[in-house]
Amino acid sequence: MRGLSFEQMVLIADEVCAHTDSRIRSYPSLAACAATTSARLHGVPLHHRLTQMIKTLQDHIRALRPLTHHNDVFSHVVADILQDLNAVSPPTPPSPAHYPSRSA
Repeated sequence: MRGLSFEQMVLIADEVCAHTDSRIRSYPSLAACAATTSARLHGVPLHHRLTQMIKTLQDHIRALRPLTHHNDVFSHVVADILQDLNAVSPPTPPSPAHYPSRSA
């Protein structure tokens, strides 16, 4: 599962702020929120399912309020990005050129 870095969280927050009347209120709060997406204990991921990671992240965004306004919008945008980032795309079948030829 892929999480978000602090830098990625700041970029997302900047975009949300650009489309709302918000500003970043707390960079340490953004760092803490980002850390929840990649937390490990003795090498074992804290979250075993994407839904757990997203819920934890949204709870932290609501509690820490890293933006001056519209933290609910920010939490939904981040959740959508994490969903997309971790979407499993079906494997691409090999092209016919990769199949062995049947020479007689």
